[in-house]
Amino acid sequence: VAYTFGDFNGDGRVDAALGSGNEQLVVHLGEEKRLIGAKPWLTFPISPFGTARTVDLNGNDRDDFLLFHPAGDHKK
Repeated sequence: VAYTFGDFNGDGRVDAALGSGNEQLVVHLGEEKRLIGAKPWLTFPISPFGTARTVDLNGNDRDDFLLFHPAGDHKK
C-alpha cells in the first residue's frame, strides 16, 4: 500500500497520504496535538497500491504527491 508524508496544505505541519482499503487514497492533516488527524482531509477514489513520492510540482509552498503503479497498464 502506497504512502508518503509532506506538507500538503501549506500549514507547516507534516501530513500523511496513504492507502485506505483497496480502492482509495486518503490524506490526513497533521495537527498541533496529534501526529495526524483522525478524519481524512481529502479522499481520492484510486487504487492505493504502488509507490508514492512527495514532490513540489508547481512551486506553491505546498507539497504534492505522485503515485506510481509500476506494474499497471500505464507504467511507461
